[in-house]
Amino acid sequence: MVVLGTKPEHFKAVWVKNEWSRYLSLMREGAQKTLIPAYRDMDPYDLPDDFSHLQALDMSRIGFLQDLVRGIRKILDSDRPAAPKTAATAATSAAPSANNPTSIAPLLKRARLFLEDGDWNSANEYCERVLDADPECADAYFLKLLAARQCRNADALVEAGVSIADDPNYRKALRFSTGDAHQTMEGYETTIRDESAQKENERQYVAALAAMDAMHYDDAICIFGNILSYRDSAQKIELCKEKKENARKDVIYSQAIQRVALKTVNDIAMKKSIAELQTISGFRDADDQVIQLQVRLEKWYQAKRAEEEKARIRAEEERLARQRAAELKRAREEQAKKRIKRIARIGLPSLAVLAIVLVLIFTLIVPTVKFNHADALMDAGKYEEAMEIYQGICNFSKSAQRITVLEGIDSIYNEALKYSDSVSSPALAAV
Repeated sequence: MVVLGTKPEHFKAVWVKNEWSRYLSLMREGAQKTLIPAYRDMDPYDLPDDFSHLQALDMSRIGFLQDLVRGIRKILDSDRPAAPKTAATAATSAAPSANNPTSIAPLLKRARLFLEDGDWNSANEYCERVLDADPECADAYFLKLLAARQCRNADALVEAGVSIADDPNYRKALRFSTGDAHQTMEGYETTIRDESAQKENERQYVAALAAMDAMHYDDAICIFGNILSYRDSAQKIELCKEKKENARKDVIYSQAIQRVALKTVNDIAMKKSIAELQTISGFRDADDQVIQLQVRLEKWYQAKRAEEEKARIRAEEERLARQRAAELKRAREEQAKKRIKRIARIGLPSLAVLAIVLVLIFTLIVPTVKFNHADALMDAGKYEEAMEIYQGICNFSKSAQRITVLEGIDSIYNEALKYSDSVSSPALAAV
């Protein structure tokens, strides 16, 4: 019996456990039976304790299928009774020939030993010796394939992950093999192809996980889509879509909250943030933020209306103040005009008399005083001072005549000086 499972609960399922428990009971009672546990994507220590004495196989390991077939074949061969030797058989075994397997078996064994030692040339040489004896020996062609690929055994060939479908040695080994051996030969290429696909799927899976961790969700979705049936790729696609949507909402949320973080924010910014948060309703505390912003917006409008009312009242008060100032100014101007008219009616004659007095003072009295003073200076021989005063009132009375007289005196004085200078100069020379 082969028991397969990928989770511990698979082995412990009621009907499954009933089957392998019954089989183990038969084995304990001495029945010639064998149970082979096979697991994948789980820890072997999670297998049931009843399997602790059994050799379990890891289905994810390269060469699992070959190991399973080999194990089953050993069980079948051990149960098969040995065929009695006939005279013809004895004769055949005693005389090696190209068609007798016993004549090439040692050579094949030596070839396998050379492969284990990594002596590829010797292994190939012994395979050629086998083929000289049996040109259709499938095992010899397969061992030549291992030597050419420098693989110590079939597991190493599978682990290399390089297709052998077009290799001539493999094609001959496949051609000349029969029965179970033929199926095993086919299984090598199938396993290599499956393992290669498995590795490629795993590579893409890891790349998709890296893209998802880097928040490149579109790239991750594309890669997971290429391996949709591998592991949990389908679930990962849904997770990427969810993360992508959450990332989009997070950007909207952050922008909306940041926009209204300042105390001086206006109504336009608050309205925009409210509209954006409403598009992501249900995300984080977006709904609560909308309510808070709506309350804040209403308070903003109230404050704005209060400020506008204050501004209107101030403007009205200023207008009334200007109006009162203008009226007061007009009243004062009217009073001033009335006072001027009253003064004009009362003081106009006085002003005329005053004007006449001032005219008399400046046109007669003052010039007369100056003229008399100048005459006194002239009489005292102070001609220059007298001349200055006369020139200041040259149009008054006889000031012009006095100026002419003083100019004549000055001319006579100058002639006298010249004459005095001319008389005194020869006398000084004679001395």
